[in-house]
Amino acid sequence: MAVEPSADDYGFVSLFRYASMSDKLGIGVATASTLAVAAGMPAINIIFGGMADEVYTPNAKEAGAQFQAYSVWFALIGGGVGFAAFVQMALSSIFAEQQAPKLRSAYLRAILRQDSAWYDSLEHGAMELPGSIAADAIVIKDGIGFKLQQAMQMLLTFVCSFVAAYIWGWQLAAVMTAAVPLMAGTMAWTMKIMSSETENEAQRYSTAGGFAAETLSNLRTVVAFGGQAQRAKLYHDGVMAARESGLKRAPFTSLGSAVPMSVMFGMFALAVWFGAILVTDGDYVNSFSGESWTAGDVLRVFFLMFIGGMMLGQGGVNFAAVGAANGVAKRVMATIDRVPAIDSYSDKGLKIAPADFHGRIVFDKVTFAYPKRTDQPVFRSLNLVCEAGKRTALVGGSGAGKSTIIALVERFYDVDSGVILVDGTDIRDLSPMWLRSQMGLVSQEPVLFGTGTRGSILENIKYGKPDATLEEVEQACRESNADEFIKNLPNKYDTGVGEGGVQLSGGQKQRIAIARAIIRNPKIMLLDEATSALDTANEVLVKEALDRVMLSRTT
Repeated sequence: MAVEPSADDYGFVSLFRYASMSDKLGIGVATASTLAVAAGMPAINIIFGGMADEVYTPNAKEAGAQFQAYSVWFALIGGGVGFAAFVQMALSSIFAEQQAPKLRSAYLRAILRQDSAWYDSLEHGAMELPGSIAADAIVIKDGIGFKLQQAMQMLLTFVCSFVAAYIWGWQLAAVMTAAVPLMAGTMAWTMKIMSSETENEAQRYSTAGGFAAETLSNLRTVVAFGGQAQRAKLYHDGVMAARESGLKRAPFTSLGSAVPMSVMFGMFALAVWFGAILVTDGDYVNSFSGESWTAGDVLRVFFLMFIGGMMLGQGGVNFAAVGAANGVAKRVMATIDRVPAIDSYSDKGLKIAPADFHGRIVFDKVTFAYPKRTDQPVFRSLNLVCEAGKRTALVGGSGAGKSTIIALVERFYDVDSGVILVDGTDIRDLSPMWLRSQMGLVSQEPVLFGTGTRGSILENIKYGKPDATLEEVEQACRESNADEFIKNLPNKYDTGVGEGGVQLSGGQKQRIAIARAIIRNPKIMLLDEATSALDTANEVLVKEALDRVMLSRTT
């Protein structure tokens, strides 16, 4: 059974799982710098309150000396905050840039690990995934980099300012704090909505990206049938669906900034009114100084609360970015941690010794239906024996299940009931990685890769055996009747095949696919209508190649 983690099991902290010790040290220093920047503004306000009191000092020389001292403090705090801000931005940006490729790589590895049933469950198939990998990484990078530090800075400035305000005059601070629950509640509600809508938007953009990728990878077919407008409309509909999520999110982003700012200015009006009472009414004693309230005390508390509230109000965009990253993280991390029922990366399971492995395949009362069509079984109690070292041909009309048998032998899917045996061993007990290494597959439409270092013929053949030497590649090509035409190409084995092998003919692609299959010297050859799409001349060449490679192999 597949291990299906719930997206709700993952929080924002899960985005830091790939951070190395040096990464953690760097983000720790960045966070310390953020705290220093956050403390700078409250410190300035405290000094500013003292300056206000000096205005009323009757001794001008004494006041001048105090102002000079304050100017030194301003310079020191400014220099310290400037340096801390530089460290904060540099280290947080470096951290985000380092984590993004790690997350992308882990996400792609996890996607490649999944079984065919998982791909079948995707609404628009695997084509939606490339866009998701790119878009999700950008959202996450924004949410764990400088914007995270900015959000923390604004939150810490708010906390430091409010703590200092209560220390320097709790009476006025308490009155001004009455508006804080409304501000904080609005921010929390906004972040929750933002997280949800951002996840929906990212999913819809991934779907639209899937339409674009599918169209571009099959551009000749689209153009041949004049389907450009139809495909463009599908993409347009996809991005418009994502736009709806963006439009739903926009008002909440605005509220996240507008409501705290509105409440903050209302709080200021209340503070000015109550501050005047504190100064003019001699019954109130400042809790910090133990003396009557002065204009400097009121201004100090007022500006501490002003800056704290302003930071909270202006943090909406940064808090939204963190919330968006949190929303995307849930889906990405759930995919990364998903363990499929058929784990392509797992080396666990039995491995038959080479001397004992012959390649006899038995289907014993096999019943199977595809996961998305469970009510339409392809087989019911199928019995089939493929003797070791011999050829077995399956004949039937389209949809009869010929390709499905190959998919089950490769263990792309597990049977619903019954058992498939290889040399008497249930294939579910065998290591999937080992089992597939013993097989060579040649499909009706061979897939060649035009990307990579060069997308060359050599690279494509070495997919079958990555550590193969050039001599082994050439031998496999001789056996598959491919060596002659390859050596007539301008760059021989270094010739690029183009996207999907578009630079080669059907027969040439098929012979390269055969060479890729036999270079690993498999005991079992699986041929899925390998010559059905070829013309007569190419079919003869491919059949000659197949006749050679099928000798002494279960085919």
